[in-house]
Amino acid sequence: GAEPVPSEAQAGREWLDAVHARFHERWAGTFLEHCRTVLPSTDPLNKKSLLAKLWLTIGADGAVKKVEVIEPSADEEFDAAAVQVVGESGPLPQPPTEQRSDDGNFYVEWLFARDIRQDGVAGARFVRLEWDIGKAVPALVASGRYAEAAKRLVAVATAAPPPTEAQVAALVVMGRELAVGVLQHALGDADFPAARVDAVRAVRLGNVSRLAPTLRVLAESAPDLALQTEAMVTLGSLADAASLPILTAVAKRVDGERSAAAAGAMGRLGARKVLWDLLAPRLAETDVRQRELVLNTLAELGEPASIPRLLDILGNQAAPRSQRIAAARALGSTLAASPGDAPKVVTRGALDGDAAVRAATMHAIVRAGRDGLRSKVVFYKIMPLFQDRDPKVRAGVVLATVAVAPTFAGADVAQLVRREKNPDVLIACATALAQVNGAEALGVLKQLAVSSVPEIRNAAIVSMTRRSEPEVRAFLGALTADPSPEVRAAALKVTGGRDAILAALADSVPEVRAIAVEALPKVVSPLDAMIRWANLLTAAASPRDRVLLAAAWLEATKDAK
Repeated sequence: GAEPVPSEAQAGREWLDAVHARFHERWAGTFLEHCRTVLPSTDPLNKKSLLAKLWLTIGADGAVKKVEVIEPSADEEFDAAAVQVVGESGPLPQPPTEQRSDDGNFYVEWLFARDIRQDGVAGARFVRLEWDIGKAVPALVASGRYAEAAKRLVAVATAAPPPTEAQVAALVVMGRELAVGVLQHALGDADFPAARVDAVRAVRLGNVSRLAPTLRVLAESAPDLALQTEAMVTLGSLADAASLPILTAVAKRVDGERSAAAAGAMGRLGARKVLWDLLAPRLAETDVRQRELVLNTLAELGEPASIPRLLDILGNQAAPRSQRIAAARALGSTLAASPGDAPKVVTRGALDGDAAVRAATMHAIVRAGRDGLRSKVVFYKIMPLFQDRDPKVRAGVVLATVAVAPTFAGADVAQLVRREKNPDVLIACATALAQVNGAEALGVLKQLAVSSVPEIRNAAIVSMTRRSEPEVRAFLGALTADPSPEVRAAALKVTGGRDAILAALADSVPEVRAIAVEALPKVVSPLDAMIRWANLLTAAASPRDRVLLAAAWLEATKDAK
């Protein structure tokens, strides 16, 4: 009969062809040829009906780990020859990853025959061995095979009969475990620094405290400043007490942004006074640069005991400008806990002859307001700076007045918008008005939202997303397909209906897709949301895409049990 012809659609065909070329030389060209030409035709090895089916266990690198005869030929010498051919042909090419079994190995059945079939590819096939979904997904996640884990979730979710409510809940939780696995892998992947930083932020936003040990390593020794800084901030946010020795050691180095992040994390861990006692003596050092580094380190600490020293530096016109700026920044983190000192800060910093110091003082008040400070006294003290000649100061005072007195500041900000031309100041106005209630503030925001300057427009639209008026929702509802990704993302967060959210899953910008994932549970069933998210994760084009999608799923399912 004719030699069997393998199907063009045969799974792993290219690899099977390459391996067959190795087998065929030894099997047909050597062993079978020897049987035909040397042995008598009556020899048992020349019996045309002989065939043996082998089971090959192959590693990811192509190594032949095990060869078993699963269908013997009844002639041990024939079977042994087939096993020998496979063993001598290794290591084999790396098998195609899509044929990998859940345990990480590749399994192939291969038929060796005495007749015309010989060792042909038509008698070979990959066999994928799969575990139960409850075992498979954790194992795939642990080995970094995220796309495969996502595919398995989809396969179970779409199988008949449909999963029960309890099974859907379990699949959603498995998706969360997959998302955490994506973040953990990204934290350790030095080839993609941007994805690592995004992963640290996602850990913070998702409160994934189990990843704190990995963050401790990054906080201590990450080569990238942004990554190390984010890791320390996140450890503070997670209230990870075990990181305190690491944070203390970093903060004591007083080397700028890195030590400031460590100090801020220590503050959140309740160790403000400890660090202040360590650093306060160093403010008396004669080295100007060292004093400035100490002040920069204090920027996020928030220790009330530091206020008198910092006020002295801020009000000392003989002190270097950079130190007065650093003192103002450090005071910003203390004032919410010591509101009575806020007017003193304004008196000393807002009247400084240097615009950079005045601007830094305004941002200190903004920080204090963000932390909860409310003060009419401060509001009235800084109001005159609406007329400041420096646009950075005017931008700062806009944000500061609204931060500490949103009820009173709206009218002043609205008036400033009518006469202001500087884009930075108008961006500050747009940002500040998110906190101001009332029709006047909304009217100004709507005016700024049609600005020809993209940055002003975007800031106004983002501010509008924080308001609850029905007309705001109507306004934003028309922007979910806006050309600006920032606008699309902002509008989608607030007003996206089902069609807009589903359309955004195919957006060209990863951040917009991630926001659509966050919104999915509002417009589709938990099962449908999980399927759509898992399909996106499978198709993710980069590690950063995977990180953003993982973070979005953790946010979307934060109430899952």
